[in-house]
Amino acid sequence: MTYLSQVEMVDAAPQNLLMPNDGWSEYKKIINTPKIIELTMLLQPQDVQELDFAKPVYLRQWNSYYIIQKISGYRTGKPCKVELLKIEM
Repeated sequence: MTYLSQVEMVDAAPQNLLMPNDGWSEYKKIINTPKIIELTMLLQPQDVQELDFAKPVYLRQWNSYYIIQKISGYRTGKPCKVELLKIEM
C-alpha cells in the first residue's frame, strides 16, 4: 500500500509538461496513448481536503510524474483506490 506521504506533490512541474515547445505533441501523446495505473492508498482527511487535481504528483518508486484522475472508495482511515495518468517526459 502506498501512503500519500510517500508521494511527492509537485508545485511546479517541469516546463515541458506545462507547455511543450512544439505545441501540443506531448499532450496529444498522453491523451492518445494513456498509461494509467491504480494504487491502493491510505489518504488522510487533510490529504483529501488539500488535494489539487491540477498538480502532477511524482512517484519516486517509478521515477515518473502522474496526474490524479480519480479517487474511489475514500473513507477516513480506510485504504482507497487512486487512478493515475502517467505523464511522459
